[in-house]
Amino acid sequence: MAILQRLSSARRKSLHEIGLLDISARSQLTIDQFEGAFTQLLEPKSEETFLLCIDEFDEILRKIPTPEASKVQGLVLHITEWTNLALKFFFTITRLPEAIRDAASSPLIGKSEPIRLHPFNAYETSEMVQGLLPDRAIISTSGMDWLLHMSGGHPYFVKLLLANLLERRSPGETALEVTDALLEQALYDSLDDTRAGYAMENLYKVHFVDDERELLLFLAEHHGRIAKAELETAGRPWVTVARRLIERDYLAEDGVQFSFRIAFMEHWLRNWIEFDEERERLSTLRHQLTKPIEIQVDEQTGQVRVRGQSRKLSDHDYRILLYLARNADQLVDRKQLAESVWETDQGVTDATIDTAIHRFGE
Repeated sequence: MAILQRLSSARRKSLHEIGLLDISARSQLTIDQFEGAFTQLLEPKSEETFLLCIDEFDEILRKIPTPEASKVQGLVLHITEWTNLALKFFFTITRLPEAIRDAASSPLIGKSEPIRLHPFNAYETSEMVQGLLPDRAIISTSGMDWLLHMSGGHPYFVKLLLANLLERRSPGETALEVTDALLEQALYDSLDDTRAGYAMENLYKVHFVDDERELLLFLAEHHGRIAKAELETAGRPWVTVARRLIERDYLAEDGVQFSFRIAFMEHWLRNWIEFDEERERLSTLRHQLTKPIEIQVDEQTGQVRVRGQSRKLSDHDYRILLYLARNADQLVDRKQLAESVWETDQGVTDATIDTAIHRFGE
């Protein structure tokens, strides 16, 4: 009914004129009533096609019972396939709901054309910023890199950070000279922004499932990154979870580690009042990765046993393990490990050491 009311307003026609008397926006119409009213509201012989945009359609379907969700899908299919209405649907969806994914006849699967929206790249982000701040702020190249890192190229986060940045602009100031200190302050202000808090809670609670939430929480707790080899020790399903989040542009991978694509999410999660409570609720991954591994090293025979099973290691890996075993009662410094095993700390990155260490848990 709301659709007909908007169309009648645009056409400057009263619903009373087409026979819909005392109809409220919440009234239920039959398909025949809707089709007849829609046709009468159009100009005679009109060749216009109307686009009906429904934002966050996946959330709408998740909020209603499954039978009702099936009726909504059936209604969309009927209007698009079995009527002559000049009406097309445009849905925005963050994650495909189970009700749609599991329905073989869903119009959103078989009758639609998916359009995947990717985050902006560096050039597009820069163009957006310059368009929003033509004369109000001067941002250096390093400042633009910071914005891209924090936002991951997602326009919402770019605009959020810019809005809080401009709050620091003095009245009458011609152009704000953006410094690193101002950018950091814009981050802190954005983390405390109630609008951002509402949007982030909605994103976290609605658009992720528990295993995705757990991985995001774990990454936030560990400075936003985890070595791929380390995640594999918790089980291959966790790598699949990471790849799902990469596909949806929330995480990134460089071949060695997984990390947040949107650094703002890392900061917001750690700052979130429910962070510790959620970590306790979703703790499977943390327990799997902190589970002690029983390793025995026999220096006389050079034999290594992991959880009772004999393991054959390369000479290089054996030297790493032997050094760690000899220093099992103390915290091992990465630089000391590199100098002892690689005989140099030049060119030996954290990722190199992480990959070598986590091979022992495979």
